[in-house]
Amino acid sequence: MEKENLNFSFSELEVTSRPRQFSVGSYGNNYNQKDSSSVENLKQLASRRNTSEPQLSNINNIPITLNVPIVYPAILSQVATVFMRYVPVASYIKDSIKYTNCFRGSDAVEILKLIIRTSDRNLALLLGRALGSQNFFHDVTYNHFLRDNPNELYQFSTAITNLSIPAAVNESLCNINEENKSEDDDSLQEKKEQVIESAKKSEINALPNGVYTLLTRCYSPTCSEGNMCYSISCPRRLEQQNLLNHVARTTALAEKIMNKVDSGNSENQYWSTVMPESIVKSVSETERKRQEVIFELIKTEREYVEDLDLIQKLYIQKLRFSNIIEEEKRESFIGKAFINIPQLYLINHRFYQLLCARQKQEPVVSRVGDIFLACINDFEHYIEYGFKQIFGKYIVETENLKNPTFKDFLKQCERHPKCRKLPIQSFLARPTTRIGRYPLLIEAILKRTPETNPDYKDLKEVIVLLKNILQQINEKAGKAQNNLKLSLLNYQLVFNSGEWYDLKLTAPERKLIREGTFNIKIQGYETELTVFLFDHLLVLAKRKKNGLYKVFRTPIPLETLIINDKSLHQRRASSIFNAKSNSDRNSISSVKSNSSSNLTSLQYQDINKYPLVLVQLGRNGGMYVLYAMSFADRRAWKDAIEKQRAVVQEKMKIYEIVSIGTSSCFTVSNRVNCVLPFNENLVVGSENGLYIGPADGSGSFERIINLPKINQIDILPDLEFFVILSDKSVYVYSCNVLKRDSSSSVENEKKLCSNVTFFKVGLCLGRYLIACVKSSTSTSTIRTFEYTHSQSTKNRRLMKLLKNNNSKDRVKSFKEFYIHDECNSVYYLRSKICIAGSKAFQVIDMETLLTQDLIDFSDPSFEFMKRKDLVIKPLSIFRIANDIYILCFSNFALFIDRLGRRARPNKMIYWLGVPTVFAIHYQYIFAFDSEFVEIRSLESCEIVQIIHCHKLKNLNRNTLHCVMEGQTPYQIIFRLICPTVPVTEIEREAELQVLVLASKMKSKKQIIIILIT
Repeated sequence: MEKENLNFSFSELEVTSRPRQFSVGSYGNNYNQKDSSSVENLKQLASRRNTSEPQLSNINNIPITLNVPIVYPAILSQVATVFMRYVPVASYIKDSIKYTNCFRGSDAVEILKLIIRTSDRNLALLLGRALGSQNFFHDVTYNHFLRDNPNELYQFSTAITNLSIPAAVNESLCNINEENKSEDDDSLQEKKEQVIESAKKSEINALPNGVYTLLTRCYSPTCSEGNMCYSISCPRRLEQQNLLNHVARTTALAEKIMNKVDSGNSENQYWSTVMPESIVKSVSETERKRQEVIFELIKTEREYVEDLDLIQKLYIQKLRFSNIIEEEKRESFIGKAFINIPQLYLINHRFYQLLCARQKQEPVVSRVGDIFLACINDFEHYIEYGFKQIFGKYIVETENLKNPTFKDFLKQCERHPKCRKLPIQSFLARPTTRIGRYPLLIEAILKRTPETNPDYKDLKEVIVLLKNILQQINEKAGKAQNNLKLSLLNYQLVFNSGEWYDLKLTAPERKLIREGTFNIKIQGYETELTVFLFDHLLVLAKRKKNGLYKVFRTPIPLETLIINDKSLHQRRASSIFNAKSNSDRNSISSVKSNSSSNLTSLQYQDINKYPLVLVQLGRNGGMYVLYAMSFADRRAWKDAIEKQRAVVQEKMKIYEIVSIGTSSCFTVSNRVNCVLPFNENLVVGSENGLYIGPADGSGSFERIINLPKINQIDILPDLEFFVILSDKSVYVYSCNVLKRDSSSSVENEKKLCSNVTFFKVGLCLGRYLIACVKSSTSTSTIRTFEYTHSQSTKNRRLMKLLKNNNSKDRVKSFKEFYIHDECNSVYYLRSKICIAGSKAFQVIDMETLLTQDLIDFSDPSFEFMKRKDLVIKPLSIFRIANDIYILCFSNFALFIDRLGRRARPNKMIYWLGVPTVFAIHYQYIFAFDSEFVEIRSLESCEIVQIIHCHKLKNLNRNTLHCVMEGQTPYQIIFRLICPTVPVTEIEREAELQVLVLASKMKSKKQIIIILIT
């Protein structure tokens, strides 16, 4: 009977997504400089690490030449370094179990062929097994060495995948973090560095070491390509004449090794060989194949139960009753490393006994589905083992690295006859591989079971239940793998002295989406960066020799990240550019790499071929040009970043952009500066005049006032007059103009003053005051005007009869004063006004005109504002609660009480961008940068949304009208709307100040308008 009849689907693989890459350091020599074809081949192979389906179907089309290898092939450490960089790593599903960070056996052999520049796959296979013998990588089930088979999966050892940091050092870092939570970040950073430095001497080299003699070169210093060696035994002299013999010898040697490795101790027994011949002949061919699979199920179940029993007796019991592990942590270690293996043993021992009892009852087993159904509920305990195994494996590797006694114990166990020279990892992986094989075995039985057999229905139900268990295992194991990786990165990502950024890697929802390496040019020098794409951040880091990652520049929030391919054609010469949206932005200066000696010796012949341009918005922003190894690599990263960025934006979506449309009136030469909603219309002030049109943009806009450079517009509380700022002059118009009554335009126009920077309408001293100041860097002149308010319909009719209903009689001069400072904005209080100066907020008493600082600098919490190197610019002030105000500066915002002291001392906002205008709506504060709107919660001060816009300008802070430039010559006017709040409510809030002021003036006869010039 041929054995292949039993191997029906044991090796089926399903490719899923690719989770990560690896990075390496120097390759150590210059063998790669003579030929670049193998470099390009390796790039093509490595690019498949980043694709969702990393297949090597076209691998045979890659040209292979017997030329100089990439590295010296006899030095295992050099071969391992290049191999780790270029082998395609992905996630695969084998036997229904998902394995991450894996590569296929055939891919490994193909990569080794390209590295050593040979066409002999057997020679490459032998070299790969030499690497694997030093635990460089291993089979995912720990059952065999490297095989040239696309259905076999392999993983790098934990010492490699844990970023080359010894596990003992990782544990020390964890202890430092737990014991020193109260210390500042600098002291913690110093202690981490000390732990790393002290561990350098004892650090175990994770890469293989040794010389592979089959690939060594001649030891004579005079031997070269051009001159033949004097020795008749020189490999170079014998190379051509013995090439065919060499291939034959290595082929025979490889086959011998493979046969030795693949041969097991188990007897090759089959149902047809153990059953009487009469029984075998009495069944059909289909039934015989069915019985073979059932026999295979029972036989492998016996082997599995024996392995579980071996784990308990050889490992668990000896560890529990010996001093190999410290007593205080012994039980904890056993529980975390072996999880619930004793419970799994009881479950599968019962399952095996039921199978054996059925086999004894019926030599030709009629059904097994009922036995599976009887035990299927117990199989749910495999879910716990499946996701906890990730941490269990790491704990075993950690103890193996730092505990020599434990390491010797494991070696002794491997020499035990029942262990079959398999490491402990092989036995710890048995439960997950076993539960994954059940569906394959059952499907093979089901395929050969007639539908009339009662077992057919049971088997179909069992498959559904088992796949549900496997799905839960894969989901939870993926989360566990992600949490372990994040825990390691939380200690391995460090910052420069004096710098720190809360990466929030310990948050429950945190995910590592992607990891890989790129090259970057800094002042003409190339260096390698490792890029980590989290679900909320993109981090660029330089890998250090001690295994840590030093963060390069500032982590980039995904909501402020843009991928820009167009800029490549404009500025390809440099890799880091300044991204300035205005003159206040902090520039990013190029930094010379301090690790030029660590640059990989594998030269990139065309580094500019696959650039990925990342643009970070905001004050710490800049442009980063990262060079990928291939087009597929760049495309995969671009897709991953854009996909995750879209997820973040959708998750943070609170306000939406509602476009009012584009009008042919408002081109780039006729820029929109301000807007004012009026009834169902929208009044627009632009460079060429005042326009009015439908508020929803359904119709065209008409110019009603022909004045240049209208920068500001506001309506007076009685809704009868409005004020505009045109070319530094302030005018008052009747609202009849907005009703398109042309006769009132000239009759009710009044020019108040000239040389005005801006004006502000508000209530102070029980009067309506409008203000205008001529502001400069050293002084500001403030002129105030009083506006007479018509209180009742009767009075308005009387004034109309007396022809006194015009702005000339309603606006009168009130007060004029000076301040020795710049004025950026005005805020009205009950009897005072608050001025945002050049460096501080000042309060002016409108009765005495005395000035004092708004902030009480005797409060120690304001000490940081006294630093000379701190550049601050006061911009706005808002009242957000009873006696609580928020002061907005150009780079931060803070809270004060009515006495000028810090309120909410633990809350402070640091703006991502360089905002110039602020607004308060509901529980949010809006900061308008030229490239995006930053929306934060007033309660938590955290960012709740970022809205990207090109050349953004706020037009009305009350109604959140804005304008931006698009791809056409016309400007786009839009409004920020919260879908959960009706538009009428927003409009009502925008008019709230006017309504409140009007209600307070019922018993008054005058309104004062303050104009700041």
